[in-house]
Amino acid sequence: MNRGDLYRAMRKGSLKWIVAAAVCLLCVAAAAVGNATATREYTAVCLLYASPAASGTPGESYQGSLMAQDRVLSYRDLALSDRVSEKTIASLGLDMSVPELQSRISVETQPQSVAMDVSVTGGSAAEAVRLSREVCQQLVEAARWGDSPDDGGGPIVALRILQEPLTPEGPSSPNTGRNLGIGLLAGLLLAAAVVIGWGRVERLLGEGATDSGDSETDSGGKHLQADEPKTDELNGHSWPNGHSPLDREDARS
Repeated sequence: MNRGDLYRAMRKGSLKWIVAAAVCLLCVAAAAVGNATATREYTAVCLLYASPAASGTPGESYQGSLMAQDRVLSYRDLALSDRVSEKTIASLGLDMSVPELQSRISVETQPQSVAMDVSVTGGSAAEAVRLSREVCQQLVEAARWGDSPDDGGGPIVALRILQEPLTPEGPSSPNTGRNLGIGLLAGLLLAAAVVIGWGRVERLLGEGATDSGDSETDSGGKHLQADEPKTDELNGHSWPNGHSPLDREDARS
């Protein structure tokens, strides 16, 4: 197949769009396969809140609320501490390291709020609930120990479990909608690149085919000109003694 044949093949408009659609579908299919083979993970969330341990006058209650808001920030770090993870692993007899358990824990807090969400991820829904419940209980114990005054009195701020973790209805990872959306977006971008690149190659092949046709015409013209006798040959070089009959006529006259 020469350049002209390839150019004519690429000029077929339907072929370009078929290739672009195939690229887009392949990207979506790859995303679907990756999503189907990914490891399923489940996340259980436990809701906790901090409050003053003892109520008194309105002023004391207000000061206690401000103190509870400040303590929530420290509770977030405490939930990810080695102490809580070690206690959880020992209590449940888990076969995992402290960093591995810490990588499964996430804490979400809101500014000027006494509530916090502790999320724990597991390989199954039951495992996620069990881990989340134990982590929160160990967090409450660690907070009680840390907030107790040195004189042996009760804690100034108490951390309590407001809502036990619920069994997740479905896996939190992988996110099927997000993965397929990413695959579709990648497919559309690649399909657009195919269409643009196709057009550029098509133009280059078209210019090459035109240049080839012009060169063939020029070469053919040169052959025709080569077959025509030259004026110099008629005037003398092709005749004996260098004189043509026309020269002789001019000399007689």
